[in-house]
Amino acid sequence: MNTESKELGVLYHYCPANSFFGMIESKEIWLSNSTYTNDPEENQISLRILKDIIRDSENVKIKDLADKFHKHDIECRDFGFSPFIFCFSEMKDDLNQWRVYADYGKGYMIGFSKGYFLQNFCTHNLQQMIYAPFDKLFLAQCVYEREIQKKWINELLLDCLSEIEKEGENEEFLIQNYYNAFLIYSSMFKDKAYSVEKEWRLICIPIPQKQKHTVSYPLNFRNERGLLKQYIKIKLLENEKKQPGFPINHIKLGSNVRNRPDEVMKYIQYKLGDISFCRTIGKSKVLIYEK
Repeated sequence: MNTESKELGVLYHYCPANSFFGMIESKEIWLSNSTYTNDPEENQISLRILKDIIRDSENVKIKDLADKFHKHDIECRDFGFSPFIFCFSEMKDDLNQWRVYADYGKGYMIGFSKGYFLQNFCTHNLQQMIYAPFDKLFLAQCVYEREIQKKWINELLLDCLSEIEKEGENEEFLIQNYYNAFLIYSSMFKDKAYSVEKEWRLICIPIPQKQKHTVSYPLNFRNERGLLKQYIKIKLLENEKKQPGFPINHIKLGSNVRNRPDEVMKYIQYKLGDISFCRTIGKSKVLIYEK
């Protein structure tokens, strides 16, 4: 179950202009509660796979464990326990993403360094997912094939069952740890209809509100078109020169942005004192009628 890409390249984030400028001003990226995505199937595919296992599995122990996962999921979601995500795509200068996520070409495409996140923030394999603390960040490629999704959930349950049989009395603790990995999978699994987006996600599993721990990433709220949305802020690291270690390699202005690339470059230089981290700043050639 390898969720890591073999090559460390660039991942693209499409966003409206206010999000882009907010990122530069705050030196932060914001991970939103995954409940509020544009996908009605968000976090539901893994639950349906669990229900299928509960209904159809001939392995009584796996069926029972899947039922415990399902009940644990219901309990956690009653306390508002959902993953937080920041979305990327492998698709560069893509018409569909300009339309859907970048305000019909009035927004920006930001090319982020995948390696930066893996080196400074993230983990990406199953064992790290299971035993990582809450509020750990994960960088993962979305999975669209239903058979692969089923295989991963089955393997997760089998691995968890094996650990329970070894440890015995630590069942509740083990289920919680494996449930963390289940939530990561829930955020990675997408319907095949979205496969054209070739999506990657930065994922954070927050501390459950019912647990009285110190929260590494305090919860924030914003109003977006009449809907109150939860998000957490991730401060981008500084380098040795005390400049923001921005993992931005490329910036494209949408074709309907009125500013020139050199004006945006001067703005970034004024705000950050440096522009050398960004290799290219240009304008998209994908023409879109303004909505």
